[in-house]
Amino acid sequence: MSWMGMSQFYAGVYEVVDDPSLDSIISWSKSNKSFVIWDSKELVFRDASATSCHSLSAIFVESEFG
Repeated sequence: MSWMGMSQFYAGVYEVVDDPSLDSIISWSKSNKSFVIWDSKELVFRDASATSCHSLSAIFVESEFG
């Protein structure tokens, strides 16, 4: 993964974790230094059906392969 791709990956993950509509699935920890996946099955389901920038797999593929 290139440096540019890595920064895009982190930016994409940040967007997903920072989205308040997904707080029941994935959110920041109390310390805001890490995140917690509350419902991994729902996260995978939403990721598989996502068509927006909120797809973790799309973020990974885009950052890996440009």
